[in-house]
Amino acid sequence: MAASEPDDGEPDAESNDANDEPNVDEPNADEPNADEPNADEPNADEPNADEPNADEPNADGPNADGPPSVPSIRVPREGVPRYVAASLDQLLTLVAIVVIAKFLHKRPDMWQWITIVVVYLGYFLLFEGLFATTPGKLLTGLVVVGYDGRRCTWRQAWTRTWMRILEVNPLLLGAIPAGLKIVFSPYHQRYGDILARTLVVPRSSVVRRKSVVRR
Repeated sequence: MAASEPDDGEPDAESNDANDEPNVDEPNADEPNADEPNADEPNADEPNADEPNADEPNADGPNADGPPSVPSIRVPREGVPRYVAASLDQLLTLVAIVVIAKFLHKRPDMWQWITIVVVYLGYFLLFEGLFATTPGKLLTGLVVVGYDGRRCTWRQAWTRTWMRILEVNPLLLGAIPAGLKIVFSPYHQRYGDILARTLVVPRSSVVRRKSVVRR
């Protein structure tokens, strides 16, 4: 008998099995390639625009485009010149009040008290607002500056002045509250200084700081 020949219409079983098995050498389009980056996943090497950069200053921070939160100049430890300056200023305001009171002795007492308050507060407001110092501070070589070392502004001078009503008031223990705060404050500040963010420092320290900046 002659050997039977395979039918051309029936596929070979071995060829079908070979076609059904995937080729491991050829990449599958449906499976992601581990070597190629995925556009949907963030790259750890590239900076994220939504996350802040630690190397760049934060514009929303407390010190951005604004005064520093801590003093940038040296504050002397000893505060004796400030007490001397305060005593001189108190003496000068007392003399001014006595001189003006002589012209108001015929006025009602209410006007006299109003004049005393205006003269006392106006003395510090005008001198510190215009010159960043008072005659007493000028004689002892002191000046009022902000935390950045610049001279105090009118707003800061006003804050320092109206706080004197609470800190340096004969009816409220005199200058004891301000004196105690200056002694125990790390930067020798009274409450008016803290609210106004000002310092009372030697004029020489401010001059040295300006010379360093210019260099």
